Amino acid sequence: MCGGLLIPFATNFEVRADGVDLKKPLLYMWEIFDRLTGKSKGRYVGKAKRGARRPCRHYSRNVRNLLAKEAYRPSNKEGYRLIHRALARAVEADDRIVLTLLRNVNEDEDINVAEQRAIQIAGATLNVQRNLLTTGL
Repeated sequence: MCGGLLIPFATNFEVRADGVDLKKPLLYMWEIFDRLTGKSKGRYVGKAKRGARRPCRHYSRNVRNLLAKEAYRPSNKEGYRLIHRALARAVEADDRIVLTLLRNVNEDEDINVAEQRAIQIAGATLNVQRNLLTTGL
C-alpha cells in the first residue's frame, strides 16, 4: 500500500486508505490503541503536500531512530515530536497502530486550514507538544 514496511518494528499495524490517491496532497491520521483494552491512547492528524510518502516513510525512519536511541538530527538531537515518541512507545508495548489516509486535499483548499479542521474533528491529542508523563503514553 505505502511501498514496503512502514513501521518495521511494529507487529500490530494497519493501513487504511479507502479511495485516497497516494500521489496527491492528503490528510492522514495515526491512532494508537491499547493492546489489552482496545481503547484509543491517542490520535495525530497531519498533512502531506506531496502525497503518502511522508506518513509512509518518514515516521518509520523517525521511530526506528528513536528506538535505536539515535539523534533526530545532528543539530537537533532531541527534536522528536510527541507523535514519534508515542509511536515508539506503542511499538515497545505491542499496541495496535493504525495509519488512516483520511482524504485528498483539493487544489482550491488551503491544506493548513484543512489539517486544523481535521485535528479538531478527530479530537487529535498528539498534535501538541506536552510532557509525555501527563499523556499516559
